[in-house]
Amino acid sequence: MVTRVLVVEDSTEQREMVQRGLSRSGYQVSDAADAGQAMEMAQADPPDLFLIDLRLSGSDGFSLCAELKANPRLALIPRLLMSADNTVETQVKGLLEYVDDYLTKPFDFQILMARMEALLRRAKFQNSRNMDAFSMNGTSGAMNGQGTRGAEEKLLGHCDAMRNIVSMLKKFSRSEAPVLILGESGTGKELVARTLHLQSARKNSPFVPINCGAIPDNLIEAELFGHEKGAFTGAVSRRKGKLEMAHGGTLFLDEVGDLTLSCQVKLLRFLEDFLVERVGGTRPAKVDVRVVAASNRNLSEEIFAGRFREDLYYRMAVLSVQLPPLRERGDDRVIIAQEIFKAYAKESNRQLRGFSRGALKAIRGYHWPGNVRQLINSIRRAIVNAENEWISAEDTGIEYEEKKGIGKDGISSLNEARRIVERN
Repeated sequence: MVTRVLVVEDSTEQREMVQRGLSRSGYQVSDAADAGQAMEMAQADPPDLFLIDLRLSGSDGFSLCAELKANPRLALIPRLLMSADNTVETQVKGLLEYVDDYLTKPFDFQILMARMEALLRRAKFQNSRNMDAFSMNGTSGAMNGQGTRGAEEKLLGHCDAMRNIVSMLKKFSRSEAPVLILGESGTGKELVARTLHLQSARKNSPFVPINCGAIPDNLIEAELFGHEKGAFTGAVSRRKGKLEMAHGGTLFLDEVGDLTLSCQVKLLRFLEDFLVERVGGTRPAKVDVRVVAASNRNLSEEIFAGRFREDLYYRMAVLSVQLPPLRERGDDRVIIAQEIFKAYAKESNRQLRGFSRGALKAIRGYHWPGNVRQLINSIRRAIVNAENEWISAEDTGIEYEEKKGIGKDGISSLNEARRIVERN
């Protein structure tokens, strides 16, 4: 079958060049000039792969990817981002949160096609694994309308704090009140929000996430509330905001502490009357949505510093969850590591038996400053690095990182942190 690719690029010259190159190589290519057009085309006829430029008129590639992830029909389609921005910070943010691969411009077409084929093979394997799980488990488990991404999609752990959180979520799922989730980066705040959504009466409606810290200040209002055509430079078409997209479901505001004060005012007003008025629009629309917010900041300190509105905090924190860092979860570190291993060892097609005693000791004793997200990355790296059937502590890279300064005393310097991120 011919592979169908949707190219999203606002530069006509770049878009036509990519389309010509891929068409000559046997791909069936369609193209879109902006995020709104791309969503309309994808919903009407989902492609096999998205090829998305980071800088788009009126939006950006990250926002479009977040929108695609929130759509059950489109969430599992591979997303490859193209960008002239080759900074480590941008690439790491993209790969951790939004995209499946990242290609820096200018690029060679042979490399582009190799990356695309790798993503398509991985997607084919993942889809077949999900269908196997579906056939074995029925409607419980793998297929929940949002797709799966492995062991990190489950709330795992037996420590007292996690037991209390699981109990709280069952109670919160019966309510329509806003929920505020607090915790360090990498502790699983979005996973808790998704779990809450799937346990609620809204589970068959959209779950729409938006990272408030990843969108420029001058675009965040339009991302949340939408905009009319011509509302500002680059607004080439009418577009719904995330609040309207989440109608009937749940809106997840990740890193809500990064919202500008002006946007906080509009969000507070929305939480009072649930009316949305697009930027440049004049007709408010009623929206039925539950708002779940999260932050890794101390919002009490942000309120004291004048960076966060106290009235908005109390409006959002009707119900609240405090996630513990991984270092305070005892043997949960090993439980989570073993589940991650089961998921990704099978995916890698390697004959690995598990962790050595030294590796388990290292996992228990390590500080995990990046929390569960860092644990996932370490186990995936260990599966690739392992030379024997048992994963060693050296394979995980834990001992090396402790020696380099990110053990129990934290990262020793900003330069050291940069070197670690670049190496990873």
